[in-house]
Amino acid sequence: MSRVFEATKEIPLDFVGPSWEGAYLEVSLLTLSDIEKASALFSGASSKRPDEENIKNNAKGIAEFLEEKFISGKAPEKNVGLVELRKEDLKHLPLAVLVKATNFLSQETTIKNS
Repeated sequence: MSRVFEATKEIPLDFVGPSWEGAYLEVSLLTLSDIEKASALFSGASSKRPDEENIKNNAKGIAEFLEEKFISGKAPEKNVGLVELRKEDLKHLPLAVLVKATNFLSQETTIKNS
């Protein structure tokens, strides 16, 4: 039986605007099998990083992939303030958030020395 190791990261979403201060997505980092799946989703991209056009063309598969990697998050609901996100909320977030999340996940496929 294979073992599962917990590795998560928070993606801050305050770049969207002032009402998004404190908003974030917490996602599981990619595993080797995730890289194969992500590579298939983004194989049509004109660059190695997902862009808005690629996300629009592969929206369903990308949404399902993000739902699989989603742990938790918060985002501002209109007239309410920050609320806990659910997996089913992801497809209702601004496209810029989905682009940032998929770019973040795809960048985890390269090792960076710091």
